[in-house]
Amino acid sequence: MTNFLIIAGKFIHRTLAATMIIAILQFISSDSRLFAQNKDDFKPSWEFGGTVFLDYFYKINGDTIYSGTADYAKTEKDFQAFSFRRVIFGARYNFAENISANTAIEANDLLTSTSGDRLFFVKFANAEFRKIFKYSKLLAGLSSTPTYSINAEPVWGYRSIEKTITDMRGLGASTDLGVMLTGNFSKDEMFGYSLMIGNGRGTKIATNKGKKFYGSLFGRFAGKKLITEIYSDYFFEPTDKSKITLKGFVGYTDESFAAGVEVIKQQQMNYYKDTADISPFGVSVFASAVLTKGKLKAFARYDFFDNDTDFEQGRSYAIQNYFKENFITLGIDYMPIKQLHIMPNIWINTYTDKRTTGAIERKPDVVGRVTMAYFLVP
Repeated sequence: MTNFLIIAGKFIHRTLAATMIIAILQFISSDSRLFAQNKDDFKPSWEFGGTVFLDYFYKINGDTIYSGTADYAKTEKDFQAFSFRRVIFGARYNFAENISANTAIEANDLLTSTSGDRLFFVKFANAEFRKIFKYSKLLAGLSSTPTYSINAEPVWGYRSIEKTITDMRGLGASTDLGVMLTGNFSKDEMFGYSLMIGNGRGTKIATNKGKKFYGSLFGRFAGKKLITEIYSDYFFEPTDKSKITLKGFVGYTDESFAAGVEVIKQQQMNYYKDTADISPFGVSVFASAVLTKGKLKAFARYDFFDNDTDFEQGRSYAIQNYFKENFITLGIDYMPIKQLHIMPNIWINTYTDKRTTGAIERKPDVVGRVTMAYFLVP
């Protein structure tokens, strides 16, 4: 499996590099009228928006190990607080009919100054060029990656409750600094693609010349209600470290119901001091349904996650690699207006030790929450 992933990673690397070079050359050589001319009635315009996720949470159960890849693993039992998990403000300026610029900043309770104040960081900053190819657009700068933002996260629909499994377990970032080409193969938008080259550091500054290559192919069927996707990325660093990801997604969504299954496998080469590899694997199953149209919905999700399916007895690991984890969340979504959601929910993460010698029984993290999410859009 490891050799296959290495070969696949090299193929992705070369194919995406060639494709992006062709796209950039096409962009440079495109008829300037695509970008310079506007319809007679076009006027440059601003658009503004924002997103806020606010919780009141109480940690009902947990242990004193305080380690893991999920939120609240490092939170003490009986701790309770009001918390901002996300505050985003963004702006978009439409320069021309086919050219726009997007900028957004974010703050949350995980990034604070030495005095404890929340700090803002740049979440998005990119220029968007539409119609570079037919039915496509090119984004240059800090933009969303195709890892889960195009299909899995929209079908899940509850980023306000929890990240997708890929994001939650640190297997891929939502943004990266680079160039992305995304679009559809035909006017009916039945089949689409996304290709990206980036630093592989998310919103952080690059520290070496390593690069990450992303590729996604997806299809929409049954009136665009059924969505399928295959995705892969390859991240290499000059220190002989690399990560290869393979992911599949199937989802269904209509006006009253949504459901999806996301499966991810990653191979991390030379990321530990003993130079051995680790192989994270995860499966996520989720659904939501309308109870009262425009007012009330219910949602539920279950994830299985193993941070190393190639676990070796007796080897020294970071503590989270000793455990298989199960994540469960469910709740109610009340909408007094469409932009405001009030969601009582339960958040649970359980642990099973894989060691045959020295195994411990770790208590599950159980958190009760009331989440308020609002979106600053018309």
